[in-house]
Amino acid sequence: MATAHGRPRIEPDRVTESFAIGNWKRLTLWVVDGHTPVDELESLRQLSQEWREATTEKVVSLIVLHGRRTTMSGPERRSVMNMINETKHTRLASATVVLGRGLIGSAHRSILTGMSIIVPSPHPVKICAEVSEAIDFLHPYIETVCGPVRHNHIELMCHDLHGAVCARKLLAEQARRRNETSYEG
Repeated sequence: MATAHGRPRIEPDRVTESFAIGNWKRLTLWVVDGHTPVDELESLRQLSQEWREATTEKVVSLIVLHGRRTTMSGPERRSVMNMINETKHTRLASATVVLGRGLIGSAHRSILTGMSIIVPSPHPVKICAEVSEAIDFLHPYIETVCGPVRHNHIELMCHDLHGAVCARKLLAEQARRRNETSYEG
């Protein structure tokens, strides 16, 4: 297990321009920043299936959504709902953070909360507006499956994954610009 400056470090299992996912012990972190196409969502479902086959132990999941989009298409919603349904029995607890501010962020959190009330999960679930709130909720579960870890170390792991997504976006944008320039020249 890698450490950086005396803290646990998460290594991404998969990074795209819109998401990164990684595991630290039995904590699964997802950071989503932007639109994730259905083919990438389906590839995540496959990765999730591989994890479930590799371990029978319960995990704790923390999902951080950087709210840049207000809607998902029908196929995107189906893919996400299938993934949630397929993995719900493998989690000890989970929290989803919707970072969108104002009415849009509030609406997204309300919809997710409503869905969790209508279709209850077999494990504790919380929908949050801030990463620190989610970590406060999950911390006892994380320590149960991972051992002692500081709150801020978990938050830094989320930042590490978001940084990987942002770096991938930047590299892709630079490549697109180079290609556009080479076509013009």
